[in-house]
Amino acid sequence: MHDDGDSRARMRYDSLKRGFEAVAAGILLLVLSPLLAAVALAVRRSGPGPILFRQGRVGLRGKPFDILKFRTMRTSPDAGPLITSAGDPRVTRVGRVLRRWKLDELPQLVNVLRGEMSFVGPRPEVPRYVDMFAEAYQELLAVRPGITDLASLTRDSSAQARVEPRLRAAAKPRPGCSSHRAHGGGDSRMARAERADGADGERSRSSRGAALMGVSPRVRSLR
Repeated sequence: MHDDGDSRARMRYDSLKRGFEAVAAGILLLVLSPLLAAVALAVRRSGPGPILFRQGRVGLRGKPFDILKFRTMRTSPDAGPLITSAGDPRVTRVGRVLRRWKLDELPQLVNVLRGEMSFVGPRPEVPRYVDMFAEAYQELLAVRPGITDLASLTRDSSAQARVEPRLRAAAKPRPGCSSHRAHGGGDSRMARAERADGADGERSRSSRGAALMGVSPRVRSLR
């Protein structure tokens, strides 16, 4: 009976939180509409390519969705290096400003309005990394992903902070295996992930979980 009461209380809390966030996201989209329109125009004039960058991510209980951002990089058949750094020529001048002030994340208010994301929660990850480390990601997938995570706001031991050691352990080689071939065929899986990242054209800069906190040079290059 106690568990049933806790479950109902949790469901009520989740419903109230979801309703509040949907209303807040709608109000913010309305209030910020002039800024959103100005940014969209600036992105359009920065070069050929779509205004919005879309990428498949894994959300609450493993449900896939497309995360939205303003495009900050030039589109090109040649994706170039998988990482972006200061002075990266692929980042447009408009994109550098958007990234500096986090304005490229504003379209994620639409994700919040749709119920795909929350304002605060673990950052959503791409499906291939969730598949590679499915067990370690289970705790993160039990909550709705967020525009920003608790660790960034409070530096507390959030769910993401608790999961990261598991990801480090998952990336460690087993006895008799090389570091690039841990978990049976890991090297070929990482190679496929690298090729897919290159095809995406713009890798998420907030990929903390899948980058495994710098465990492997190969994995770290995907940030």
